[in-house]
Amino acid sequence: MSAAPLRTLPGQGRPAKDRPANRGLFAGLMSGTSLDGIDAVLLEVEGVNPGDISWSVKGFLTFPYSRARRERILEVIEGGGGRELCRIHSDLGEWLAEALLDLLRETGTSAGAVSAVGSHGQTIWHEPPTTEGPGATLQLGCPAILAERSGIPVVSDLRSRDVAAGGHGAPLVPWADAL
Repeated sequence: MSAAPLRTLPGQGRPAKDRPANRGLFAGLMSGTSLDGIDAVLLEVEGVNPGDISWSVKGFLTFPYSRARRERILEVIEGGGGRELCRIHSDLGEWLAEALLDLLRETGTSAGAVSAVGSHGQTIWHEPPTTEGPGATLQLGCPAILAERSGIPVVSDLRSRDVAAGGHGAPLVPWADAL
């Protein structure tokens, strides 16, 4: 069985229009365990090597969760089954897309100008590694929905990769501190 051909999304596989290869706009989305909402940032990043990178914030917005959304996430964390986890994964993807698109509107930025989106997702459960065993973590917020709604490539599941490598699930903290 052969795979279906991949669709090319606007901006996928190449630097965003109007930007040299060593400079680009990047969006970041984060929602934390406090369940207060989604933080969205738009950064202009210049440089290639970690020691040469400079950046500036082009826009930042917080999108508070409504009481109903917060309670729904909490219900899934406290006892959701497969169906509930699946539904909230999709819904979180839609909510992340709403936040991103609102940020782009507020900053007057077209989706085609953004090179990529980094999405942490919503932490549902996190256990760092211990002497008894490896860590485990689960972030939801469907990155495929975010990519489809925005047309921008999405980088996600950062915490899982760090935990799989034996880390504590905060892979960007040392890098950001170094900048």
